[in-house]
Amino acid sequence: MKARLVTDILAQDAQPGDIEFRAYPDGEVGGYAYRCLGCGQEDYLPVDDGTNGWTITGPTDAPTLHPSILHRPCGWHGYLEHGVWRLA
Repeated sequence: MKARLVTDILAQDAQPGDIEFRAYPDGEVGGYAYRCLGCGQEDYLPVDDGTNGWTITGPTDAPTLHPSILHRPCGWHGYLEHGVWRLA
């Protein structure tokens, strides 16, 4: 499923698979908020060197995040690669 880049992950029309790019006031990348494909709940993927968060490559609207994403509340587990969600 292709991820849809939105400006507000909490908007009324937000749907599972949506992503919202977030940056700090200084412009540094903060991470991505997303709507879980399993349960639709909003969650956040912080970016860092990969030890405590995710590394991001690619353009803002079609990112690849590493490592895989496990949404603990519902157990959905998958990847976001080149802006496309896929199951693990």
